[in-house]
Amino acid sequence: MSAKVTTIPGQSLLAVDGVPTYLHGANYAWNNYAEFGEVATWQNPGANRVFNHQPKIETDFQQLAGQGLTAVRWFLFTDGRNGIQFDPTTKLPTGLTPGVLADMDTALAIARTHGIRVIFSVLDFMVMRKDSTQGTRAHPEILTASGQQAFLQNVLGPVLAHYAHEDSILAWEVMNEPEWVISEFLNSAAQFVTLPFQNFAAFTKSFANAVHQSTDALVTVGGADPRYISEWDKIDLGLDFCQVHCYYNPQIHDPGQDLFGKTAASYRVQHPLLIGEVPGNNDPHIPSINLGSWLNFAFGNGYAGLWPWALTVDGGPYTPYDSGSMLTFARQHPEVSNPAALQ
Repeated sequence: MSAKVTTIPGQSLLAVDGVPTYLHGANYAWNNYAEFGEVATWQNPGANRVFNHQPKIETDFQQLAGQGLTAVRWFLFTDGRNGIQFDPTTKLPTGLTPGVLADMDTALAIARTHGIRVIFSVLDFMVMRKDSTQGTRAHPEILTASGQQAFLQNVLGPVLAHYAHEDSILAWEVMNEPEWVISEFLNSAAQFVTLPFQNFAAFTKSFANAVHQSTDALVTVGGADPRYISEWDKIDLGLDFCQVHCYYNPQIHDPGQDLFGKTAASYRVQHPLLIGEVPGNNDPHIPSINLGSWLNFAFGNGYAGLWPWALTVDGGPYTPYDSGSMLTFARQHPEVSNPAALQ
């Protein structure tokens, strides 16, 4: 898999070896949440690890390839419970837990075998939660000024150095749905430790600089809401493409939350715009929009791709997604799929 994925100024699609290409992808999003590296706080710290679940993941990726997919989005350090060592006193990141790079090597080998590139969603906004779940604690210290520096140096740095020339990594995503923990946006202070946009923007810029200095991969943010697309389009953040998720709530009925029916050009962004999550099942629109309609809408209206949530069956009410629609779309558009693997 030697082809490079890049951006072309003024082009709404990402380019594969210089050719603008719609990316037929999906959210994997995990076999087990928190599966890269050991979970230091667990009695069996390696229970979730990718390395220990290879046959299942191999089967999943065979299924993904069989639907013509060329890319997936995969959660890496999730809510901070896996993969990251923390100083017990300062609570700042000090390095990687055992097994992180071995698990990533295994994951990428499986993906590469099936002609699939990976966007690693590095952090989930759940890292900032106030309450503990499953016997773990939140790690909001990561996004303090000292925490950002420690994370970039001690966690992201070694990972980027290891994968400096790994072309099966399409992009590094700074965080999944950070709007939930940004004080000016989705106002969820009751559940999460929040921070001002300018603080998260500083982290994003430093993260992007680190990726661009060390690798050829792209950088994005998994934006939670169409209303904030313009914030992620700001040039000084250093992102290569914008990403937006859409779970329209008809009870709130705020048209700004919905992007179905709106062209990518209507958002007037300077970067390619990927729809990184939509419901794979049980779409909340009234009447509901099926996945096939979503796929054809995105393909015909200037988006870089549309990736449903999610192949995994433990991802909530929208999973598993409609595999039949994914396959039908791939057969209709072999130029953007992996035709050799189609079932």
